[in-house]
Amino acid sequence: MGSSGKRKKRTQKAASRRRSRLPLSAWWLVGGLAALLVVGAVGVSVIRGVQRVQQVVELDLPGWVLNGSEKVQAGYTVATSHAEELQYIPCYCSCGALGHTSVLDCFISGTDANGAPVYDKHASY
Repeated sequence: MGSSGKRKKRTQKAASRRRSRLPLSAWWLVGGLAALLVVGAVGVSVIRGVQRVQQVVELDLPGWVLNGSEKVQAGYTVATSHAEELQYIPCYCSCGALGHTSVLDCFISGTDANGAPVYDKHASY
């Protein structure tokens, strides 16, 4: 094969590589979709955070819970919402001397005259 044949093959290979590349508009599309996914994920996270705050406020938790960390708020929210289940789970934080018999006792010490929970500060420490 002569030099013109080799040159022709190289030119064909280069043309083939150029054709297989994505056009610039496709890269913009891919970048735009990636940006939408990121914005969507952040939006979902914000919405979940707002829902969590609304749930905590709706439960009428005491101020020391509302001013506590997100973990403290979540703990008291779950304890209030799932008291039926938590009363059967034994506590392992050595609080038996305080009269606690279940995980629920670390969060709620009883109910008032209206049946509303009386919160115990034990789980907030």
